[in-house]
Amino acid sequence: MLPQRIRILALLVLPFAFSSSLLAQSDKDFQRRRQALETAAHALHETGQHDLAAAVEQRLQAFDEQRREAEMHRETEHINAEVLNMLKVLREEVATLNAQVAELREQLDHRARTEHREAMRHVNVAGAWQMSMPAGWEHDVTITREEENLYRVKTKAANLAGIYRREADLLIVETPQEKRMHGLVWQLLDHHTLKLIEGPDYVGSVMHRTPAKEFIEEEAREIKKSEPTPKIRREKLDEDVDPFGE
Repeated sequence: MLPQRIRILALLVLPFAFSSSLLAQSDKDFQRRRQALETAAHALHETGQHDLAAAVEQRLQAFDEQRREAEMHRETEHINAEVLNMLKVLREEVATLNAQVAELREQLDHRARTEHREAMRHVNVAGAWQMSMPAGWEHDVTITREEENLYRVKTKAANLAGIYRREADLLIVETPQEKRMHGLVWQLLDHHTLKLIEGPDYVGSVMHRTPAKEFIEEEAREIKKSEPTPKIRREKLDEDVDPFGE
C-alpha cells in the first residue's frame, strides 16, 4: 500500500511542482510547499520511484532558479522605482533652478538695461555721424536738436531720415521722411554708436560719430592750455635779455 500511496502523493504534488504560481507565493508559503515536495521526492526515492522523484527535484531546481530571478527582478524593479523617483525629484529641482535662474537673469538684464538707459540719457546725440547699412552702403548723417527731446535726422538715405523723439538711450521716429518707415528705433549703445534695433527695414544699420566741430574745438582748447601765456613769455624774455648788454 505504501508505494501506491506515495505514487498518488507524487501525482498530487507534481502539478504544484510544475505550476508557475509557486513563483507568486509568499516566502513562507513557498518554503512550506517546497519542503513538502522535497519530502515527497525523498519518499519516492525510498520506494524506488526514482523517475518521479527526479522529475520533482529537477522541477524544484528550475523553480529555485526562477524564484531567484524573480527576486532579482523585484529588486531591480524596486531599484528602478527608486531611481525613477530620484530622477523625478531631480527634474523638479532642475525645473525650479531653471525658473530661478531665468528670474535672476531677467532681473539682471532689467538692472543692466536700466543702468545703461540712465548712463546714456544725457549723452548729446547732436552732431555728425557716419552710417553703415547692412547692404554695405555708407552715408553721412547729421542729427540736430529741434526742441526738447526732438531731433531731426538728415541723410541721403531718405528712408531713415525724419523727426525722432529721444527717450533715454532711444531715438524713436515720430515723423519719418518716408511714410512707410514707421517704427524706426535707434539705440545709443555707447557715446559714439547708434544702432537701428527696430523698423520695417535696414535693421542692424549702425551710426558712428564722426569728429565734430565741438571735438576739434575741445582739442584746440587743450592745446592752448598747454602753451605758456604771453605774460609768462614776456617775463621770461625780460629775464633772458640784459638791457645794458652785460
